[in-house]
Amino acid sequence: MDYQVKYKEAYEANKGKGATPVPETPEMALARQLHPVQSNKLYSEKSKEMLKDVNVPPGSFDFKEYSLFLTVVAFQEVCF
Repeated sequence: MDYQVKYKEAYEANKGKGATPVPETPEMALARQLHPVQSNKLYSEKSKEMLKDVNVPPGSFDFKEYSLFLTVVAFQEVCF
């Protein structure tokens, strides 16, 4: 019975720490933190590249939405 208590204590102490047996290094922590930023940057670059192929027919252009789009793009360029 004593081994079950020790096992449960060890399990509770290690719960949520992940399955990697290697302790997290500062480089690993930085990579984990920067992954969403890098992913968003790559997504933005790809979407800008895809926008070059989009044609808008005359008269269907909404200037309010375009100005909002430019604001978002400018903000992303400054932040990322």
